[in-house]
Amino acid sequence: MQSYQAYKAGDFLTDDSFIAWVCHRDAEATGFWTNWMEQAHSNRSEALLAKDILEALVNQEPPVRSETLTQETAQIMRRVRNSGAETGYPAFPMRFSRRWAAGIGLLFLLGAAWLVWGVLGMPPSLLSFLPTHHPPDEVVEQVNHTRKPVRVALPDGSSVLLQAHSRVQHRVGFGREYRAVILTGDADFEIASDTGSPFLLYTGDIVARATGSGFSVKTAHAQTVLSVRNGLVTVYTRKEFERRRNDDTSVMPGVVLTPNQQVVYRENRETFEKQLVAKPVPLTGEATSLEFTDAPLPAVLAKLRQTFGIDIVCDEKLLEKCRLTASLTGIAFFEQLRIICDDIGAYYEITDGKVILTTAGCREPGRVQ
Repeated sequence: MQSYQAYKAGDFLTDDSFIAWVCHRDAEATGFWTNWMEQAHSNRSEALLAKDILEALVNQEPPVRSETLTQETAQIMRRVRNSGAETGYPAFPMRFSRRWAAGIGLLFLLGAAWLVWGVLGMPPSLLSFLPTHHPPDEVVEQVNHTRKPVRVALPDGSSVLLQAHSRVQHRVGFGREYRAVILTGDADFEIASDTGSPFLLYTGDIVARATGSGFSVKTAHAQTVLSVRNGLVTVYTRKEFERRRNDDTSVMPGVVLTPNQQVVYRENRETFEKQLVAKPVPLTGEATSLEFTDAPLPAVLAKLRQTFGIDIVCDEKLLEKCRLTASLTGIAFFEQLRIICDDIGAYYEITDGKVILTTAGCREPGRVQ
């Protein structure tokens, strides 16, 4: 297969292999495009937009049939190109099928977004938060061309530690309803608190919503990992977020993350996996004294919950008579758990970002030095 380096959205839309991947989940095509999307192609955003348009078509009721898919996509791009140069917006046929009518609103936005992206280099997700009276040239882009992290200030007082060869984009001054940012690459965020204007981060196929939080984003091998240091962050698939945002509903399903939790989003599966971060740190960011002398184990676990903000689930009635004497100060969180489990004859596992502690009760009270 070719490299597709020079392809634009319209080219992807009419490529047989690309269509086989998005619409038919062909095994060979999926393998190729999953690998292709993992790489830092300069036109990856064009491929993502084409993927959105195809998914908008195939998800209509009734769904687009294979024999008409190419015709529909070609028609979209032809009309975008032919009319966009004069009006700035794509024209659509006066007569269209019920399928087209069902999807015309979304396709109009996607078509307009493709036109502006092709001309101005703006990612389409940001356009949904730009009112019509704000011209596209009011979008700010900041790129880290160096090999070292660079700190970037946002208009609301938030800051971004932008990793090498990464970029952020936002509207000048942000907006009143949302503070929307597009991230390409990796970054660490410290979000200024503003409950009246939630912070929305678009990166790849996910959207993160926060009000006053610290979190990091890393992308590699067709997956995105978002880890929370402080505050609260809710993560959605971009597809679901956009669909729900346009519905008249207050219900917005997502993965809620608290400090020391992370979520892994795998593009090829379109799934979330909630985990604990590899090295949980105290909520204060500083070492906390964790010295215990003949302390009831429920009290020890309560102290760990308070220190790290991590939920530790156990049957506390079985632990009422357990005592612990140990110095856990300065020891990594998972090593602390190991010491406790060794002392009382228990074991733990991580499920859905929580610690599940299992024991049949205490052995002879231990003394860990």
